[in-house]
Amino acid sequence: MKNKFIRLLVKDTEITLRMLLLAGLIFSLGALYKKNAAQAKVLKQLREKQEMARHIPDLEKRLRAKEIQNTLEKTEPQKVEFTLNGIILGKRSNMTVINGEVYREGDSIGVFTVSAVTLKAVTLRNKLTNKVVILKLKK
Repeated sequence: MKNKFIRLLVKDTEITLRMLLLAGLIFSLGALYKKNAAQAKVLKQLREKQEMARHIPDLEKRLRAKEIQNTLEKTEPQKVEFTLNGIILGKRSNMTVINGEVYREGDSIGVFTVSAVTLKAVTLRNKLTNKVVILKLKK
């Protein structure tokens, strides 16, 4: 009888240990699930911040452009005098003489760019306002 009792006690102890191990495993899985859920939430927040950070350069460019535009609107435009002294049409490129200086198409004169040189006129474009000034040769 003692042996039977001891065997039952040993089996009961094994069952109890297995149940404790199973309970510990379930608890560990629950903790891991909670930890993974928390990590997933943090990861999602990091991805959202990363996405917002990607837009920073574009926003900075827009802000800088807006600041420049506001500055331009506040400042009074300076009157610039141009005198067209001559036009030189060449095979490779056309040139012009403005205020005694020689310029090619694409060259800059202050805030203006020489955008076109034709037989009778020169077109200048303001880089800031995109306005066009046409200089014509006097006859």
